[in-house]
Amino acid sequence: MKRALTLLFIMVIIIGMAGCAKKLTGTTISGIIKENGQMPGEDFPGAVVKLIKGGQVKGEQVKIAPGATKWSFAGIEPGVYEVVGETPRGS
Repeated sequence: MKRALTLLFIMVIIIGMAGCAKKLTGTTISGIIKENGQMPGEDFPGAVVKLIKGGQVKGEQVKIAPGATKWSFAGIEPGVYEVVGETPRGS
């Protein structure tokens, strides 16, 4: 049976606010993978998640182990990103 992980096309908006004359230099972005709007089953094969800004991949891609669904990027500069997830789920 063919099942495909819906690619994550989530626009993540991160608004950094500076306070007390300190400049925000990095923040953490995290989320949970969903398959067709539902939590993936136990047979979820894992995935690779990457952040894209202005058509370019920012930071390093995050590899998610089979069965896991949470992802996180740390030290990312504030901005608007597209989150793209890909899975090796068989055809």
